[in-house]
Amino acid sequence: MGSALVTGPRVSNARAIYKEFWNGGAALRVPDPVDLAEHVAGLLRDPRKARDQAAKARAMVEAGRGALEKNAVPAAALSAAGWCRANAGGPT
Repeated sequence: MGSALVTGPRVSNARAIYKEFWNGGAALRVPDPVDLAEHVAGLLRDPRKARDQAAKARAMVEAGRGALEKNAVPAAALSAAGWCRANAGGPT
């Protein structure tokens, strides 16, 4: 079982991910601490909305599963081939 996500505006540690969640309806962005209680109360008053939001978040997480593995192998191959050093503008 998932839960609805509520975030503040400062999510610099994972901004790109949160932006996708906000735009996809998988998370609520609360701009001000004063509004937090109202947003959470709204989710509690509308359990269907909270479940739908949690389902969207779960779907987005599932869609992103394996991203590290998909990208780590090609990156390691490029590194082993010397491509990263040769194309970084630094010493090779």
